[in-house]
Amino acid sequence: MSTPHHGRHRTHETHRALLVMLVVLVAGGLTVASILTRSTASPAPAFAGVSQVAPNGAESSSFVCGGFTEGAGSTVPGSVLITNATSEIRHASIEVVDDKGSQIVVKKTIDPRVTTAVPISGLLSGGLWVSATATFDGGGVAVVEQTTRVGEGSVTPCASVASPSWYFAGGSTVSGQDLVYSLVNPTATAAVVNVSFIGGGGLVQPQGSQGLVVPPSGLVTFSAVAVAPHIPLIGAIVQATQGSVVAFATQQSPFPHGVVLTLGESTLERRWQMARAVSTKGAVNSLVIANPTSQAQVVTVRARIPSGPLSPWSEVVAPYSLWQLVTAPASRVPVTDIYSAVVTTSGPGVSVSEVTQVVGAASAGWGSTPLAAPVVVDAGRWILPGSVQGTPIGMTFTNSGSSPVRVHASILTPAGEISLDLVDGTTIAAGESISLSSTIRKGIGTHPILISASGPLVVGEDLPFVTAPGVASIVALAILP
Repeated sequence: MSTPHHGRHRTHETHRALLVMLVVLVAGGLTVASILTRSTASPAPAFAGVSQVAPNGAESSSFVCGGFTEGAGSTVPGSVLITNATSEIRHASIEVVDDKGSQIVVKKTIDPRVTTAVPISGLLSGGLWVSATATFDGGGVAVVEQTTRVGEGSVTPCASVASPSWYFAGGSTVSGQDLVYSLVNPTATAAVVNVSFIGGGGLVQPQGSQGLVVPPSGLVTFSAVAVAPHIPLIGAIVQATQGSVVAFATQQSPFPHGVVLTLGESTLERRWQMARAVSTKGAVNSLVIANPTSQAQVVTVRARIPSGPLSPWSEVVAPYSLWQLVTAPASRVPVTDIYSAVVTTSGPGVSVSEVTQVVGAASAGWGSTPLAAPVVVDAGRWILPGSVQGTPIGMTFTNSGSSPVRVHASILTPAGEISLDLVDGTTIAAGESISLSSTIRKGIGTHPILISASGPLVVGEDLPFVTAPGVASIVALAILP
């Protein structure tokens, strides 16, 4: 289950060449689905990341979204948020499929330099779970998804690539919890998938989650509670023995009340970065690190608050196990402090999620945010989707590198781009962060942001429809070169 990381720089050069090849193939009339179909037995292009934006000049681009329920009484209703960061109209074709095989195609016109919400859950009825694949007639488009039920907030990226492997860190199958995995197959050939679990005593491979057949352009879901019950902290390994899929986890919790919708990670990494967390009274912030390999790994977490770096945490994480590190409340992180963190490992790689739980919250009390992989941190250009509900709770730009980074950022509006005060043209010192004041955030409103930097950068945003920062967080999506 481990992922090699030797020769990373040389591999990145090869990856860039493959990216150029992919763009040429798409320009020649091949769809993403047909490309994947011709190589279903090969690993997905890990270099592309889970959710990256095609360059403006690309002939087409697509994203896969999932983890929602459908129908009028939907318990996990959701919308797809489409950000067109270009100056041109984009046309979207959105194929919505449910777990009974029903489907509908919706056509949308996406205006330039805005974030547009497209409700998904009300488009079909008859099944229980629903997914959506959005295809665009060009690049420069970022797609995330969010739940829309009043009092519950969750947001996660949609996937720009299918993969034979997906990893999840965090979740629970104890009494009262419901944890459902959605396997979406956007390709033209069937996929066969095994799902295993870690936590509660090592690797668990239930018979009911092995050999799952996901039909072409289809969706299959299953409840982890049914096959691996009574595990307080659980991680998952999704492995296709044939074909590729996109995997989402949907956690519904009665206490703290809330819905957590999470896209998995397609690779294990030796370094992950947390863009933003806030030590808030009444909330518990944790990093959940999953080791889904057969090798013990020494994992180190280095956090930084505004006054400087903290002494690191370190733990030996046994094979097929998880480590939940509570970062706040803690003596090292005072209440109201905004902090970032870097997670590194001595071994082949881990997957990590930032988990926020609001104790006693009546609604929106649980959130989970994947961290940024190196390919995202080093991308050079990013899109931060707009917030359709209003002004973001918070936004942080962090330089985790060893050299200063010069940043340019602009607010995208229908009338054009506007310089983002305090950030645009600023140089961020190594290890430092910029968090935007409420005054500047009000100026942003619901608009998306286009960002570029001369070095590694990670940007995080808290959306405003939740009880506390960290419950509905999103990391800026990287733009492919």
